Amino acid sequence: MNQRKKNKYNFIFLLDEHNSIDQIAPLIYVLHKNNSRITALKCNINYNYDQDNNINYLKKYCKDVEFIELLIGFSLIDRFKLLINKYISYYCNNKKTNWLPRKLNSLRNIFLNHLRNKFITKKFLIDDYIDQNYHSPIIICELSYGDIIYQHIVAVLYEQKFSIYSFNHGFDVLTNDLLGFDDLSFKKTYENTRIGHSNATVFFSKNSIERYNNTDGDLMVLPSLRFSSHWINNIINRKYSYKLLHQQKDFRLKILLCMSAMCNNVWAEEQHRLIKLVGNLKGILLYIKVHPREVNLAKQLNNEFSNFENVIIVDNKLSSSYLIYHSDIVLIISSGIFVEALIQGKVLFYLKYLHCNSIVLDVDNDFNDEDHVHTVNTRDELLNLINKYSTETVNFVKTTKRSKFLEDYILNDDFEENTKYYLNLFHNNK
Repeated sequence: MNQRKKNKYNFIFLLDEHNSIDQIAPLIYVLHKNNSRITALKCNINYNYDQDNNINYLKKYCKDVEFIELLIGFSLIDRFKLLINKYISYYCNNKKTNWLPRKLNSLRNIFLNHLRNKFITKKFLIDDYIDQNYHSPIIICELSYGDIIYQHIVAVLYEQKFSIYSFNHGFDVLTNDLLGFDDLSFKKTYENTRIGHSNATVFFSKNSIERYNNTDGDLMVLPSLRFSSHWINNIINRKYSYKLLHQQKDFRLKILLCMSAMCNNVWAEEQHRLIKLVGNLKGILLYIKVHPREVNLAKQLNNEFSNFENVIIVDNKLSSSYLIYHSDIVLIISSGIFVEALIQGKVLFYLKYLHCNSIVLDVDNDFNDEDHVHTVNTRDELLNLINKYSTETVNFVKTTKRSKFLEDYILNDDFEENTKYYLNLFHNNK
């Protein structure tokens, strides 16, 4: 019998899309290394898992992890619609025509809405997907993010009293309640109810604990496997076929702009103006990483800036960790990606003037010029800083204040020790 099947641990991961996968991929990796039996359900029928870098990595190095499609309950016609949806997505993302993709996207959305509605009207049974002979499953997921099918599955498992571990995605960078929607009250109520049932909820930042401090559940700040130099190096050292990153040797400075989702109260027009501004500078290479939620924006920017030799719109298949590694300066708006820039010792520009939120760097920012972390309030400030660094060579930056910030928010950077912490957590709550 397979050694993993003898193991008493049977983990089920509910996979939504990029953010949640980024967060729990290293946990799948370490549990697999410790001979756990793992099943991963692909719960988002609108997400292309075949192009997800972490999923491809896990399939290659954790070959007996089972990745399962949610096809049970779908008829042959429904499965055909899913296949059509996949090809429509590929076509729309790779063609430069405008009117046909719009028509196809309309058809695709009709298919998706039909399939979602059909799925949630049927009774979801976890027994249809995993073998219950090994152990009662531990469900590892997020609480209130994700596609409607994902949320439906979480709700059903919650009602059926499964042991649920919830891992909040990414880094909770916002310190205010301005999330772009009028649903914060509902969101907090929704999550608080689930937290009261969950065994553990992972929050990496202090402000997250403060935001949810009215719950009766067990809120635990656990060490981050995702935001550790060990896992980041794992990502950087994966084989990528992105030659453009290595062919641009005539530029004095490589800058990465990590764009934020438009729903997060970002000044879209000024963000667009920033790309033009930096794109017209001599000797500067600008990488643009569009937020994964902005599906159509990358294509629009590709069309608009196709004549700019020094502007490269990077597709989502390429990891942010890898891009940060190959950049000299990282520009962030209201994204937690700045944590990676700090860990990798990169010069960081926080573009405060591009959004109206309050983030961690607004309330806990004691950095100075020595730390090479700059809050930028105007376009003129940005240009002056770029000009300064175009003549100044800055290698890996590690200062006391950077280390203290990471210690406060990420706890510690010992991947092996953190792995033991997680294994003990699951062992003690089995």
